[in-house]
Amino acid sequence: MAWRTHLFATLRHPDEPRILLLRSDRVWRLPHVLTPERTGFANGPKLVAAFERRLGTRPWLLRQIRFIDDEAAQRRELVYELDLLDRGWAAPAHGRWVGRRDLDGLPLADEPHRELLERYLESLEGGETVKMSGFGVFQVREKRARMGRNPKTGEPAAINP
Repeated sequence: MAWRTHLFATLRHPDEPRILLLRSDRVWRLPHVLTPERTGFANGPKLVAAFERRLGTRPWLLRQIRFIDDEAAQRRELVYELDLLDRGWAAPAHGRWVGRRDLDGLPLADEPHRELLERYLESLEGGETVKMSGFGVFQVREKRARMGRNPKTGEPAAINP
């Protein structure tokens, strides 16, 4: 049997504490990509390209928030936090932006993800840091605009969060 890697993405809404779930066969799940190889965070460009094909927009890879390696089943599962580069992107027709309260009534294809998603969404809503052993650290940060330089021209430029 060959290794298979299941890649999942928590794609954050650009303005609200919500994530994207996609509907399939009357159940909901995080955006998912299946690869026939053992892959991981080191393959960042490959991961971004896979989710770009799946979602129809280029995401920004923020971090890995879950990793499970099952040697016996030759199965790897990874959950990543992604952000949208195109703030005007609309979710696909079979997609839905979900907050913590919405999650309660939804049947999930991957039920073990429920606790992870509840805690992740709770941290987004509260703006607090949540540490999850074996998963990651989640924190919402407010950033102020700052001055920088245009790398092409060297001219001063405002950098907005």
